Amino acid sequence: MVIETSVSLAGEDISLRRVRRDALPEEIVYRDDGCDMHPRCLTCPLPRCRYDEPGGLRAMLNAYRDEQIAAQRREGAPVDEIAERYGLSRRT
Repeated sequence: MVIETSVSLAGEDISLRRVRRDALPEEIVYRDDGCDMHPRCLTCPLPRCRYDEPGGLRAMLNAYRDEQIAAQRREGAPVDEIAERYGLSRRT
């Protein structure tokens, strides 16, 4: 959101634009250092940045694992077998 403001300097009205406090400077070349998952942010295969995801990478990996576990359970796999396969307790 940009807010227009007028100020009077030496009898002359000047229009100023206020920029958001959290806005980044324009026309700056930022380094794309990536993270330990991928060397470049702009080509990362993750659907959402690990740093933007609540719980980070662990939460993303657990969500994928949990989907697989739920699918196996729907197919009738025994809980003990699933727990052993993923190295989890029965209650996880």
